[in-house]
Amino acid sequence: MDSFEEDITLPDYTVKLLDLFVSLTSDEAREYNSYVYATYSALKTADAERNDYLYNALVTAYNNTTRLIDELKTLHNNIRRHHQALNDFATANDVLKGHFDIYKTLIMDRIYHPLKTLDSVPRFKAPILRILADWLSDLPLRQMMSDQAIQRGKFSAPEEAMEDILRKISNIMDLYEGMDAMLEQIDRKNTAYTRSSIEKMRYLLNTDRSIKGKLVDLLTDIARNPVHAAKILGFDSCINLYRQGFVDEKSLYTRTDRSALREGVPLKIAEFGETFGDSQVQGFIHRARLIYTSQNALKYIEELMAGRVVLSSPEIKLSNDHDFILLMLATLRSGDRNLFYRVEFLEGTLESGGYRIPNMRFVRKEVKAHVG
Repeated sequence: MDSFEEDITLPDYTVKLLDLFVSLTSDEAREYNSYVYATYSALKTADAERNDYLYNALVTAYNNTTRLIDELKTLHNNIRRHHQALNDFATANDVLKGHFDIYKTLIMDRIYHPLKTLDSVPRFKAPILRILADWLSDLPLRQMMSDQAIQRGKFSAPEEAMEDILRKISNIMDLYEGMDAMLEQIDRKNTAYTRSSIEKMRYLLNTDRSIKGKLVDLLTDIARNPVHAAKILGFDSCINLYRQGFVDEKSLYTRTDRSALREGVPLKIAEFGETFGDSQVQGFIHRARLIYTSQNALKYIEELMAGRVVLSSPEIKLSNDHDFILLMLATLRSGDRNLFYRVEFLEGTLESGGYRIPNMRFVRKEVKAHVG
């Protein structure tokens, strides 16, 4: 009996093309495979057993690492695509739906979260690199792997097999060494997307796009310039608009007009000679010695006492640093025998004109008459 069914034999490459077409037409999200753990598991098992599957383990690790890099690139592009899609959202509900129903479900939960937890690169990176480094330094082990590759018909000469083994080991190590930078880019892109989603949602929530919101914006603009806006919109002929205001406790407040700080032109540094500092210091010392002399200190105390026998600290009124220095000089000279006063120190200190001085008394000495 004849049948309408016909069997067709397809070349092997058409299977991959058919799978590609199916994936393009299907909305089903692809599950993430644990490439990092699969690489670690294959290398660890082969390194522990050292049997006839060393080369197969290396090939498996190499293929998984290559697929992992492709998966990371796809993840980065998908995050960027969702970031750009934020511009098409018109409402806050669209932003929430795009984030929780699409981005979180298809990107975060299925790919990004496993990469950070179960299939973490930092978790398995160190043991993978350690095993590969041991294999790279173990020549008998690499010769065993070379023999296994030749037995499986991969290569015809040991040199070709050894070169392929070294290339695969080096590529895996290089890819894992540079994987941290790629993960940092993905983290920054994910952070930027999350921040943009929040800002977009805040903007949509605070902006009223309805007719009511547009009327509020229109009336606000008219209130700022009523004459000009009324003429342009024609409100003066069809609608009577009145300005309304009120007075409250903030009516007398005037908002300050803030302006951005601008960087001014830097001042030119004056150039001086090498001996400028020493000469200035010596000049200052010379002027200080001319001003703060013993004669000036005694004259200052004489003016304060003004014929009195006793001058106490509460009676001293200091107005500047000059008076304070002269008072201290006069106090320090109190031990000289040729002075006309002596200083008696009491307990505590007092404050005079912002200066703290000892509680003391200046007592005029008695002048003894000479008997001829």
